[in-house]
Amino acid sequence: MRQFAKLLVVLLMAAVMPAVGDAGPRRGLGFGFRHGGFERFHRQWPPSPPPLQPWAAPGPWRVPQDAVRMGVRGGQLAPLSIVISNLQRRAPGRQLDTAVEFEDGRPVYRVRWITNQGRRIDYVIDAASGRYIGER
Repeated sequence: MRQFAKLLVVLLMAAVMPAVGDAGPRRGLGFGFRHGGFERFHRQWPPSPPPLQPWAAPGPWRVPQDAVRMGVRGGQLAPLSIVISNLQRRAPGRQLDTAVEFEDGRPVYRVRWITNQGRRIDYVIDAASGRYIGER
């Protein structure tokens, strides 16, 4: 009986342990990732999307920030600091966010503004001259 038990232990160890020099997983023996027992439970994840390029604009309606900076340095666009100070005199409050868009082929600043009374206004400012165009 003892010899039978020893033989059973040796056979079980041989079935579970990989053979010497065996490089690949053993199919059908044991469980776990090493032996390939969980393959049918493994979910294949879809490939991740390619990373965004740093020069790509977030949408077709927006101008990349570097182009705006170059326009301000070159004198083609009004600095945003001057636009914000003019809006501060028009309606005391603070800037929420700003974007550069194109309307009728010309660049405009769209400035979201909140007044001290809590009213939100979307100002449209000509980006070339810094003049007030209207509100939305």
